[in-house]
Amino acid sequence: MSVMSRRRKIWALTLAIVAAAVLGIGAEALAQANPFGTGPGPAPARPPALDGIAGFILAKQAEFYRALAGMIRAAKADGSASLSLLGLSFAYGIFHAAGPGHGKAVISSYLVANEETWRRGIALSFASALLQASVAVA
Repeated sequence: MSVMSRRRKIWALTLAIVAAAVLGIGAEALAQANPFGTGPGPAPARPPALDGIAGFILAKQAEFYRALAGMIRAAKADGSASLSLLGLSFAYGIFHAAGPGHGKAVISSYLVANEETWRRGIALSFASALLQASVAVA
């Protein structure tokens, strides 16, 4: 190993250590700092109420969640509630998937931008749902 190569390695190692130290020190403070210079606002007392279809979906999802918790307790006690638990889990998944996220905006944007047919959109939606379900099960 030449002297020049060794110096470069030492220089690179020193620079990496200094960079790690600089980034590590105060990273927590930087992460908590507000970039606009104002203090944090007061926390809302409770989340805002949702009206319309979004409120209905979230209310049904919460209702199914509570029912699922009760059925899981019943299935642990005796195995008779297993089939009911499976059906309720499926219904919960439908309301959960109808909520925010889950790629609906991405798929919709793709279909609008590419002027695709409804048939292709439905196929893409089912493929997305199947992929998400398989990832959730795994």
